[in-house]
Amino acid sequence: MSERAQYLLEVTDLVKEFKIKRAFGSKGKNTNSKVVAVNHSSLRIKKGEIYGLVGESGCGKSTFGRCVLQLIPPTSGSIKYEGEELLGLSPKKLLPYKKKMQIVFQNPYASMNPKMKIRATLKEVLKHFEIASGREEEDIIETLRMVGIEKEALDKYPHQFSGGQLQRIAIARALLGEPELLIADEPVSALDVSIQAQVLNILRDLNREINLTMLFVSHDLSVVQYLCDKAAVIYNGVIVEDGAIDDLYNHTWHPYTKALLSAIPIPDPEVEENDIEMLTDTNEMAGEQEGCVYYSRCPRRQDACKGEIQPVTVNGHMCRCILAKEAVQEI
Repeated sequence: MSERAQYLLEVTDLVKEFKIKRAFGSKGKNTNSKVVAVNHSSLRIKKGEIYGLVGESGCGKSTFGRCVLQLIPPTSGSIKYEGEELLGLSPKKLLPYKKKMQIVFQNPYASMNPKMKIRATLKEVLKHFEIASGREEEDIIETLRMVGIEKEALDKYPHQFSGGQLQRIAIARALLGEPELLIADEPVSALDVSIQAQVLNILRDLNREINLTMLFVSHDLSVVQYLCDKAAVIYNGVIVEDGAIDDLYNHTWHPYTKALLSAIPIPDPEVEENDIEMLTDTNEMAGEQEGCVYYSRCPRRQDACKGEIQPVTVNGHMCRCILAKEAVQEI
C-alpha cells in the first residue's frame, strides 16, 4: 500500500441508477424514470478491518458491494483501492485489482456450476488469474482445510453438499487468489443458526490469521455486532449512520438505526420486546425523496427534515439526522 493511502478501500459519493424504460402497466410507452439504488454513499475501510454494511431488504447494500467490484457498473462516484482510482480503468487494467478483491455470494448453490466438480470449479480460479505455482492441487487442498473441508470434497458435485459446506467451499474459492479484501454478501442469511456460527467463526479466524479485510453485507445487526469492527447503516441507498461498532450500538442517533436495533429478538420470555418505532412504508422509490430519505417513515420527523440534511460527525461517528445535532449538544 502506498504511504499516502491511509485506507485499503475508499468509496466516495457512489451512485448507481437503474433506468426504467417502460412504466409498469403502460402499453409500450417509454419513460425516463429511474431508481437510485445507491445515492451518494461513502465509506472507508482500513487494512485488517471487518466493516459491516447493514440495512433491510432492498436498501441497496448488495448493489453497493457489487459496484465496488464493478460487477455492476456504477453511475458515478469514486472507488479507490490503495489510493488508486478504479473507475474508468479498462478490463485489462482492472483485472489485478479484481484478484485482490473477491466476493462470497448469499446463495452458494447459485454461484457454483452444478455440472462441474469442486476440483474443476476451484481450478477455474487459478486459470482465470493465471496463477501457476506448480503445486496447484496442494494449494487447493490447503485452502479447503483452512475452511474446514477435507480433500475428498474435490471429486463431488455442488448438490452433494449442505448449504453450510458449500458456503465454506465458496469462501475457499474466494481465497485462492489470495485477496486482500473480501466482500461477503449476506453469506450466512440462508443457513441454520448453528451453521451460521461456524461460518462467522471461519471469517473471524481468517481476519485474525491472514489479516483479511472484509466488507460484510447483512440485514442482521446482531451478526454485524458479533463480527465487525465498524459498521454503516444504509437506507434507500443512503448511508445514514456509521461508526465503531460499540459506539453505533450504545450511542445510536438515527431513528432508523434504533428501529433496526429494536427489531432484534430478545431470547428471554420474561423480557418485554421493544416497540419498533417505524411508520408504514409509503413505497417511495429511492431517488424520489427530498430532504431526509427516512422522512416518510420516521415517527420523529419535523418540518426541517424536508430540507437538506447535513451529516453530524463526532469522534468518527457520523449520522445524517437533525436529531444527531440535539444529541451532540446534550453531551
